[in-house]
Amino acid sequence: MVTRNRPFDNWHAFALVVACATIGAAWSLPPMFGVARVRRVSHVAACDLDWESGRPGDRAYLVSLLVGEFLLPLAVIAASYAAIFMHIRRHRSSGLLAASSSQARRDRKFAIHVLAIIGELRRLPASGSGRPTG
Repeated sequence: MVTRNRPFDNWHAFALVVACATIGAAWSLPPMFGVARVRRVSHVAACDLDWESGRPGDRAYLVSLLVGEFLLPLAVIAASYAAIFMHIRRHRSSGLLAASSSQARRDRKFAIHVLAIIGELRRLPASGSGRPTG
């Protein structure tokens, strides 16, 4: 599953874009037709799902959102990572994925640098000025 080299052409890209648009429409259209109650947020010009509604249809929609938009993708991602981990573990000693100690040291240093940069980027203000506030 992990090592197959499958071609990814324009047809596959188009099919994925259409699938994403269809799934997005499937989750966003039901509140427009009264399946889930929507309320106006008072302090901004926006609407929100009524999370505290007791109607069975509203609760069913909210549970389906939890399962379909969070738990199912989480399970797919976890299964993918588990397959990658098992593949690496199985082939680590074969020489295909075995790295020299100097290569491993360089990889660790690179990972530390990337994490440090990400940490610094998180400290930047959201305004986009590029200067840390302090």
